[in-house]
Order: sequence, then C-alpha cells, then structure tokens
Amino acid sequence: MKMTLRKPLTRELHDDAGKDFRRPLRVTFLAVIPSPYMVDLFEAIDQDPRFCLRVHYLEKPAMAAPGVYWKEKPLPPYASVLPGGKLVCGRTRIHVNSGLLRTLDQDAPDVVVVMGYFSLTHQFAMYWLWLKRIPWVFWGEVPGMEQRGAVGTLLRWLALRPVACLADGIAAIGSRAAAAYVRITNRGRPVWSIPYYCQTQALLNIRRSPDAVDDVAHFLFCGQIVPRKGVDLLVKSFCRLAREHDAIRLTVVGDGPLREPLTALVPEAIRHRVTWAGFKEVEELPPFFAVANIFVLPSLHDGWGLVINQAVSAGMAVIASDAVGAAVDLVEHGVSGLIFPARAESALTAAMGYFAEHPEVIYPFGQKSRERARPLSPRSGADRWYRFSQKILNKQKVPALSAGRSVQHHVPGT
Repeated sequence: MKMTLRKPLTRELHDDAGKDFRRPLRVTFLAVIPSPYMVDLFEAIDQDPRFCLRVHYLEKPAMAAPGVYWKEKPLPPYASVLPGGKLVCGRTRIHVNSGLLRTLDQDAPDVVVVMGYFSLTHQFAMYWLWLKRIPWVFWGEVPGMEQRGAVGTLLRWLALRPVACLADGIAAIGSRAAAAYVRITNRGRPVWSIPYYCQTQALLNIRRSPDAVDDVAHFLFCGQIVPRKGVDLLVKSFCRLAREHDAIRLTVVGDGPLREPLTALVPEAIRHRVTWAGFKEVEELPPFFAVANIFVLPSLHDGWGLVINQAVSAGMAVIASDAVGAAVDLVEHGVSGLIFPARAESALTAAMGYFAEHPEVIYPFGQKSRERARPLSPRSGADRWYRFSQKILNKQKVPALSAGRSVQHHVPGT
C-alpha cells in the first residue's frame, strides 16, 4: 500500500543532489517486535507532521521469546508484521522474513532505521540498502554487553560489519553505546545518542511530599524476573537488611522463571514485607511507582533499561548497577541515586542500607531524579529523530557524543 503524505513542510531540506524535501520525511523502521515502549515513540513520530512513518516488525509478541507477557494489540495503520519466521539458536532469535524488498519499494523511504543486526532479515536489508544507495541508520544498544564464547564473539563481529562500515549513521541507545560505536566505525561516521523513550506523564503527575523525612525505605523492582536482571541479588540484600530495619519494604513487579525460587528464598518472618505483584501492563504501573520511593535495577547487563526513565519521571531515588546504560545518563551518583558494580551483592546491600539508615535523603534524591526526566518524552524523541535524519540526508558531519561520565562506586556514608 502506498504511503499518504501529510501537509507540506514550510522548511526546505536538500541532499547533495538538490532533492527538495518540502514535504514530510518518509522514514521506515525495521523493528523486531511491537514493544509497548517502542509504540510510544512511534506514535509520537506518526503524530509529528514532519514525518511520514512506516514500521515493519519481524514477529508478533505471541511468537516472541519466553518472558514477553505483553498483550497483543491491534497495529496502527502505519505498522505491519512481515511474513516469515525465526530460527532459535540458544538465546538468539534469527529472523527470516519474506517480502522485505517489495515492502521497502512500496514505502519509497528517504531514510530507513534498522533495529538489529543478528537476524538474516536485518543483514539482508543493510546490504541491500547500501547497494541501492538508500540512506539508512542503525539504531542499537551497546554491542558486546552479553558475554559470548569464541564462536559467538566471531559471529557478532561479522554481523556488525555492515553497521560499522556501511551505515550512513548510527543512533546509539545512550552515551555508553555511542562511545562504543565510535570505536568500531569508520572515522567521521555520524553517531548520535538516541535512547529509548516512553510515555511518562502519569509518572510525572505522582506527587511526593517534602515533609516525608521520616518515611521508610520502600524499594521497587520492575522487570523480568530472570538471571540477567540480578533480582536474586536484590532479594538477598533485602533479606539481610530486613533483619536490621524492621520497617523497610520491597515490591517486585514482573514475572519470570525465578519468581517462585526467589519467593521461597524470603524467610517466613519477613514475607509480609515483600510484595510479588506479578506482570503488569504499562498503564497499570504508576500506582506501584507512587507507593515506593526507591527504584532498584541490579542488572548484570542492560543496554539501556527503560524502567530508569520511568523511575526518574516518578521522582524516585535510584539504585542501579554500572552495567545499566540508562544509569550512566540518568542517574547522578550521590545526588539522585547510587551506582554500584554489577554482581557485587555487598555493594548493593550497602547502597540499599544507606537509604534505610538515612530516609531523609530519599525525597531530595527523588527531586534530583525528576530533573533528568524532562527530555525523555516521546515527543522529544521524535524531534531528535527528525534532526538526526536531516543531518543524514544533508550528509553533514555530526560530532559523536563522548562517553558517559566516569562511574564512581563509593556509597556515601560507608
């Protein structure tokens, strides 16, 4: 189906050949799955009159990997799922989708955004776009966050070759990813940090009282209950602290294979202070963020970690491991939260213990967190995508972002 263009733009945009872009930019995203968080950004782009958007997914949520609990919702007019299937190799899903070239030809895009590099569909798209001289951008998390064996490392290096050598630009998810892609790409290739975005207004509306200096620490985790998220470290740390602080609480929102084993790990005497809320849809999350005051994300590796966007928007103090990309950009150690070395259970316990012993700092930490939330709306993300697309189409050099500030591991008061 051909695309319907919106009203013309008043600004002019030309590429090197002098092509007139006094019309919405036709942008096509090749994404893996309709995540509810991606949908927020895509909706903002679709509502922006500067864009004419198409999104093509490689699979439906119902076909996705274990741990995806989102309800499948009707796709908007700008989105579709490409026919095809996938091969499962360990923890990697390799997609093979037919009709890609016909779909791209119908879209007639000005810019294509490729969101992935391991699937055969993405690999084929990257090489085909390069051969056809259609501008394309790779959008991805920091490469190499998950450790692989020698064969996996070699395959990842090969899969990243078109990203490093052929892409017209790279949109890195966070400053840490931007620094990593600068190191592996050709000199002068545009690299911008464009993180994940989600709707945050309901979280920004949460009111917190500055008079709650005598409040107790109420920790919240939200996400998959899987080994990668480090929830076992969180539960063990909480159980240790709960013996010394008889009022602190923990709420765990999410589901996964570790839920039952970790539930059994909590001693009977403190089970009433741990709430296992189960999986919740995005629109059901604000009450849980409102009742708790400290968010904890102890991931062993997390390319970004969108729940940090939600936590800072809700005005919460944040504890996160240094393997969480969003923590590097959104959490100021000792000011709005605490960052600890990934896998270091004792350091996590110390960070949680700091808030348990000093509840008076929870509110000011949360207020500093909320200051970081203002540029995180999907509308801001749409504007950043438009400006980056302009740079790509005009072939202007974009200075790459430097690496995030250095991460300190010292916990105040220890």
